[in-house]
Amino acid sequence: MLAALLPRTEQEDRLLGPVGGRITGGARNAVDAAKEAGRDKLNELNLTREAGSSTLQTLVKSVSDAALGAAKRPA
Repeated sequence: MLAALLPRTEQEDRLLGPVGGRITGGARNAVDAAKEAGRDKLNELNLTREAGSSTLQTLVKSVSDAALGAAKRPA
């Protein structure tokens, strides 16, 4: 843990720099691939922003209509 707090030396940068770059690049590529796969799956299931927005609007309208209907009924 202490080593993580110490600044890197030139020798560490020279020896480990390319490895760190490959690890970072590989991790970035894996994250990008996971995001893309997730987007594709959500689109396949029609779970898009537009579909969610439409569903929410329908739900709000239904609740509003039900509340208005209940308010108009005699007690």
